[in-house]
Amino acid sequence: MTENQLLKELVNLENQLDILNIQRDLNYTDNLLQTEQEISSVENKILETKDHLIRCTDKKDSIQAKFSIIEQFQKYIDEINKMPDYLNLSRSQNMTKNIVFGLICQDIHYLVQDRPYGIRIPAYLIYTADNEDSINKKELTDFLLAEIETVKCIDSPDYVKLRQYFQQFKERIFNKFI
Repeated sequence: MTENQLLKELVNLENQLDILNIQRDLNYTDNLLQTEQEISSVENKILETKDHLIRCTDKKDSIQAKFSIIEQFQKYIDEINKMPDYLNLSRSQNMTKNIVFGLICQDIHYLVQDRPYGIRIPAYLIYTADNEDSINKKELTDFLLAEIETVKCIDSPDYVKLRQYFQQFKERIFNKFI
């Protein structure tokens, strides 16, 4: 299997596991023992698939994903720095509180869930002078620059490492800004 096929298999297995866990937790199954066995089987398949991803010899997709993550962060930095200094980035983007961080996470998540086919240019970010709805541009760009350096340090990237990076990134952004 190719790296991308293994990644798709991993994502499908994780989705199956989520469904089985929900069925178990909501007692939405006639045979709890059978569901537990299915959960165990899927968990083992996930471990096997991750191992295959790590040992895969052709890692061009994950290498491309690594560079796409860096490029995605850089696009945010470029767009944020286009606005005058007296305006800050809106946390809500005229939607819901702190959605800007969710949008950034969504863009990076996309890059670690499938072969990267491109990045999103965040050209329509909303800025504000309202202190309650703003995030300091310098603080966010410094954070994103540090994330670029973190991604650059990922040696021999594979999707397992990139997905672990994403989970850690998500925690860092929420701990710092929310």
